Amino acid sequence: MGQKKSISLTYDTDMLIDVFSENSQTKEKLATFTVKGISDAANSTLARQEGSSQPKVTLSFELSRSGLIQLNKAEVKIEETYTVEERQPSKKSRLLNVTKSENATSEDGNNATESANNTEDANNTVSDESEPKVVKKTKKRTVPFPLSNIERV
Repeated sequence: MGQKKSISLTYDTDMLIDVFSENSQTKEKLATFTVKGISDAANSTLARQEGSSQPKVTLSFELSRSGLIQLNKAEVKIEETYTVEERQPSKKSRLLNVTKSENATSEDGNNATESANNTEDANNTVSDESEPKVVKKTKKRTVPFPLSNIERV
């Protein structure tokens, strides 16, 4: 097995990659790769939406033992930030669920009566919020765009 190296950068157009070997006095070109499809991902409807990040390109190179370099994988990822409305149960309904479970776990009649009294006390202390609250939450997801159009020139 050879050595592997991954490079990640934000980029929004297709690439022409020249790989060089450099000595103290000379520079030798080892390989040239073209990566196409980056601009397609950057111009997609997802990338143009508000809340989307710039395309992040990840390139995975491998240097074989014989000195040959390969571009094994190229991928574009776009991170999308969006808002979701979620319903949360009210305090009263959560409290009722807790007291119902206490009633179910009591073993004899005395404990059941005590649990019923606790339920009445709990109901008296809770406000009249019976509607679930709607809370807005911000979420992120990463959408990958694998690039299969990699050519060695």
